[in-house]
Amino acid sequence: MSFHKRQPLEELYEQKKLIIKSSIPELPFSPEKQIGENSIDLRLHPQVKKLKKDIGEIDLLKIDRLDDSYFDEEILTDKGYILEPKEMLFCQTLEVINVISPHHIGIVVGRTKIAAYGVSVNFDQVKAPAGLLWNFPLHIQNNTDKPMVIYPFIFVAQLMIFPYAYGKCYKQDGDYHRIDFLNHLGINQKERDTIRETLNDWKPKQSNYQFQVNQKKVVKEIEEMEKKETPFLKLWRTIINFDFLYDFLTAGVCLTVPASVLYQQFHVPLPIIIGLTVVISVLHASRKRKNSLL
Repeated sequence: MSFHKRQPLEELYEQKKLIIKSSIPELPFSPEKQIGENSIDLRLHPQVKKLKKDIGEIDLLKIDRLDDSYFDEEILTDKGYILEPKEMLFCQTLEVINVISPHHIGIVVGRTKIAAYGVSVNFDQVKAPAGLLWNFPLHIQNNTDKPMVIYPFIFVAQLMIFPYAYGKCYKQDGDYHRIDFLNHLGINQKERDTIRETLNDWKPKQSNYQFQVNQKKVVKEIEEMEKKETPFLKLWRTIINFDFLYDFLTAGVCLTVPASVLYQQFHVPLPIIIGLTVVISVLHASRKRKNSLL
């Protein structure tokens, strides 16, 4: 029997300390495809805006809120959108993010695979503090003199959760010497297949879907989920965690020698020794899991 050692991002998601929902219910968030070792891939929402061409000077001192009359709205299709040189689109992530844990903060960053070709992805808001629930607003701009074709649902950004830092280090064992720079920055076949599959699933539905983020629905789902999270369920989910069992057994083995000394030299009753060993092992494993997640 083999165990899959989960990465901390997977644990945060499975323990409901990090909520990620798709704005389009027909295209749900996929933990298996989008949660990596040290980041979570976020997709591009098909609803985008761009400044109207007939807009003249924009005086920021005279604007007290976002004026929708300044923008034209576009819906990206499976055929893609030709982003002209120097053109900018105002976009958002498909995923709605909510960091539940007060001991974590999220940071949204761009992807090198896109920036490598001169397309910049800038963020209005990069932080995802605990309790914030929204689709992250972003700007996509073509900084080259060549037209670029972009598609909805491409992995346009990454969510990172702090504090922690690990994952594969390319410098270890000289791995970085073996990376082909251009190939490394190219979108691989698996990612292209995922995007095409998403486009094919979405194409029949795109004409009648209202592209509005229903945050009230997501909030209601989170509230209902929290009501179901009894202390017993939280404890049970911790106990069946493989890492918890590993830490528990390791502590038990380490306590074997002290326990035998108490039994043989000081004649402490065996039930008391077993009880102390179990309690200390549970406290050790729980403390270790808490330190790794908080």
